[in-house]
Amino acid sequence: MFDLLNYLYGVMKLYEMTANETLLSIAKDLWNYIYNNFRDSTYGGLMAFWDFGDYVKSSTWQSVYAVDSFMLYQLTNNVTYRDYISECIRTLEKMWDNGFHNSYDPDFVIRNSNRFSTEITIFGPLAGYSLGVLLTGNTTYSDRILTLLYQENEYFWDQNYGGYYYVLDPSFNVYDDRKNLHIHGFDLLLYSMLITICDFELHATLQEHINYIVEKLCEKINLTAVIPKMFYRDWSPTTTAADVGATLAVLSGLISYRSMGIDGEPPIISNVNLEEKDSKILVTANVTDNTAVDTVILSYTTNTTSCWYNTTMTLIEEIYQAEIHRPAQPTIFVVKIFACDIYGNWAVSEEYQFEIGGIETQQTSTVYPTLFIGVGVAIGFVIGIVIALIFLKRKKSLE
Repeated sequence: MFDLLNYLYGVMKLYEMTANETLLSIAKDLWNYIYNNFRDSTYGGLMAFWDFGDYVKSSTWQSVYAVDSFMLYQLTNNVTYRDYISECIRTLEKMWDNGFHNSYDPDFVIRNSNRFSTEITIFGPLAGYSLGVLLTGNTTYSDRILTLLYQENEYFWDQNYGGYYYVLDPSFNVYDDRKNLHIHGFDLLLYSMLITICDFELHATLQEHINYIVEKLCEKINLTAVIPKMFYRDWSPTTTAADVGATLAVLSGLISYRSMGIDGEPPIISNVNLEEKDSKILVTANVTDNTAVDTVILSYTTNTTSCWYNTTMTLIEEIYQAEIHRPAQPTIFVVKIFACDIYGNWAVSEEYQFEIGGIETQQTSTVYPTLFIGVGVAIGFVIGIVIALIFLKRKKSLE
């Protein structure tokens, strides 16, 4: 089913590139074929035979068919395709159980309660619910998106080695920590749909994960023409046996992602300034990007330490600002700015050096001790002369 839905998606993308009406006609026939042969007229949603020879339903099938329907509506203005999207979203809602399980019976009883894999539990539903928000503005769908994003980072993402765990149990505990390249390839394909079709709002953490996956898949595909399907948690291969299906999924995901024209340009940093304000120092900078700035960090050191200190800068009236402590003594500050956009592209400014005068202190308390010392020295000098004269006088009288 997933392959058939992806085939429909691919035909429509080709039509967008070529304007060949034959391709659009094929897309319509494919959509009708799926609707007439796989739609469950009793409970709603798509169903198909699973490996164990029985009808099941998957959240990804509903979501990708919703994306395909929306694309076909945009290409034809036929509301039949648009109107079916609402059934796809209702089907997702019937499956929802604080997220999604692997598969369901036609009447939505959970068939396989494990939560795998991420194209089923995360990326497919993200696409479906994003379309729901786009078309209806329903805040429930927005809440579902936030929950899925939390689960993606908190449970599915391997914080130590990167990439997505293969299988979680129903309670989101890691059941199988291997990495499946076939699934990671599909994740990239679905993410491409999210960005280009579903008007998905970019999220920095998710984009960082996607960037890592792209880098890791490129690394694996460069090692050999046909790659293995399964890898251990640390990305070492579980076997040397090549898997054509996994290779095609990875290539499909990478090509689809690269064709999006994802931004590769880092932010531009300019006008870095430092201003003394009472007991604080205000550092400001202009940071712009052709997409959107995500994070700006001030890094600084002084001539009194070998350490560098970091603090996050805040955007106030289109200027990024950060305050740091102003030392009491004259100090030389060296600062540089780090900036990252929503696609994970980092920029680092040159180093800027500023000399700070320090906080002025009261001097009156030190004046008087200095005067007393001076007077004491003078008196001592006079007394010394008097003693010396007396001594000389006595010595002369003895003679």
